[in-house]
Amino acid sequence: MATSARKVGVYGGAFDPPHLGHVVVAAEAAWQLGLDEVRLVPVGIPVHRHAPHTDAATRVELVRGAVAGLPALRVSTIETDRPEPSFTIDTLRALAAAEPEVEWTLIVGADQVEVFDTWREPQAIVELARLGVVARAETDDAEAAAAARRHAPGRFDVISIPRIDISSTLIRARIAARTPFSHLVSPAVARMIADRGLYGR
Repeated sequence: MATSARKVGVYGGAFDPPHLGHVVVAAEAAWQLGLDEVRLVPVGIPVHRHAPHTDAATRVELVRGAVAGLPALRVSTIETDRPEPSFTIDTLRALAAAEPEVEWTLIVGADQVEVFDTWREPQAIVELARLGVVARAETDDAEAAAAARRHAPGRFDVISIPRIDISSTLIRARIAARTPFSHLVSPAVARMIADRGLYGR
């Protein structure tokens, strides 16, 4: 009797540092889309943004701390292990080649779907993975779906999440200003930031 394919989400980002909003997105995606697991993929060398404030190995450790105790959430070093900048299509091709039996879902914010046609090989991305689209503070679920429908008709799902207005930028600013931040990240992440003096702590 044939078994159904494993379903795995791919959720990339700088995670500099990872916060509760990241964990909520990944966990809600796993639950709502029926994914067997979600892999959080810290970027190694960014393509379109400034270099992260912490090195790749540290961010991998932070993300592992952020998802500890959540068995559906894993950390992938596929991009941090790569010596050159990673485009999303490169990561998806490598994952699909290594695990051809998996059905992939790329978890992405609605703001990024709006500019999806500027990504490298967007149609190839959609062929390799469904889009799991997360509405942001400035968009609702219907707007997120409309944006996804333009670029990935029949190949997307909308993930409805509780609105948590937290960003890594906010956390870094709070740390620099020596104002409370530990309630915005997991206890393990807060401990690592404090113990290692990260982000100017």
